[in-house]
Amino acid sequence: MHLAPEGRRYKYFDVPPSAYEALRDAPSRGQYFNRAIKGHYRCTKIEAESSRTRRRRLGAAPS
Repeated sequence: MHLAPEGRRYKYFDVPPSAYEALRDAPSRGQYFNRAIKGHYRCTKIEAESSRTRRRRLGAAPS
């Protein structure tokens, strides 16, 4: 599961489908996230990828 609060991106591991569905359907996703996901599952920050790196990874010719 990937989340991007306030412009930062995180990958969360081992979040069960039921927790994702509850987040998706919650009246307040932020409240649900803070109560049921944040601090309960392992996560890593995803570093921003430059457009040059993204093009190279996708096999596009460099500009």
